[in-house]
Amino acid sequence: MVTPFPTGKHPTATASSCKNAANVIIVLLILALLQVYNNNELAIASAVKEAHLRCNRDGKIFSGEESGYENVGSKHECCVQCTTPRKQCCLVCSDVAPLREHDLLMASMEGLTHHVMETFQSGNHTAEVKQSHGFLKERAWEGNSHIGNRPAQATFYYDWVRSIQRTDNVHRVCEIGMNGGHSAVIFLAGLYASQKNSGIHLTMFDLSAFEYSKTVEKYINVLYPGMFTLHAGNSRVTVPKWTEEYAKNGVYCDVFSVDGDHTYEGALIDITNAAKATRKGGNLILDDMNPNGVTRKAFDEVVRDGILGDVRCVEDVEIRVGYDNRIDETNARELKISWCTATVI
Repeated sequence: MVTPFPTGKHPTATASSCKNAANVIIVLLILALLQVYNNNELAIASAVKEAHLRCNRDGKIFSGEESGYENVGSKHECCVQCTTPRKQCCLVCSDVAPLREHDLLMASMEGLTHHVMETFQSGNHTAEVKQSHGFLKERAWEGNSHIGNRPAQATFYYDWVRSIQRTDNVHRVCEIGMNGGHSAVIFLAGLYASQKNSGIHLTMFDLSAFEYSKTVEKYINVLYPGMFTLHAGNSRVTVPKWTEEYAKNGVYCDVFSVDGDHTYEGALIDITNAAKATRKGGNLILDDMNPNGVTRKAFDEVVRDGILGDVRCVEDVEIRVGYDNRIDETNARELKISWCTATVI
């Protein structure tokens, strides 16, 4: 079996890369805590974001060969091997951010997770709503899991969208499936700090069926004001409507993330509509692509129809999601997750 994440291949930051990150984080978090004391509940997340961006800019990690990586060997060396097809690389080492930057990303994911949990728990809800949102009692969100507590997948999404930005103009990311908003923040974080960040926008299509959907929308808009738009409703309706309205003016998605309906029929419709909303040569990234699963079956059908090409998948990645915190995995749920990328033909 192909190992997607070979041991020892993750590049580390040099002394000059993000050299002031620790001091920046400490100062900004102290300021944020003071603001929280004065009832600004989103300040910590904003501070983490600002520290993350300063780390990016100081380390000059978006400058290709001058990325500040060490122990990589060659910029073409593979850090994340595809499992399908087996001879392809899904992410080269020169596109992988330093470990410290990844940790900042995952810290911001944890902040969003707990903000949603604490905001929900502090509200007045009916017994029925509390029961349907029972997964919010602990950080693993068992039964409604999210990318924010899956470091291998979260950092891949982050590095992948940055790698596309280095060689292509990515202005608009579209996404089906918001849930806790974690992947939206990943995409915006990956693109916003780039040297090509002019006009970055994320267009979200989501049912907004959870009690915390408004909380998530507000949170993302605080972090990235003017860069996020939510189209609430069934994606089978909202995506084609958006495409019809914007395509006549030549506006398409550059990148489209699909993580919506998990039935075969629903996934087939979502993937097909996402491809139509994305420009030729644009990229799709899809979650829940476990081999032999119904969503993977739908994806494979769209590929066979000649709508998508250059398929690259990372499959059966074992994940342990700690119930107590993001560091301790002794008390954890175990998952196997898969995701794929493809190009619109």
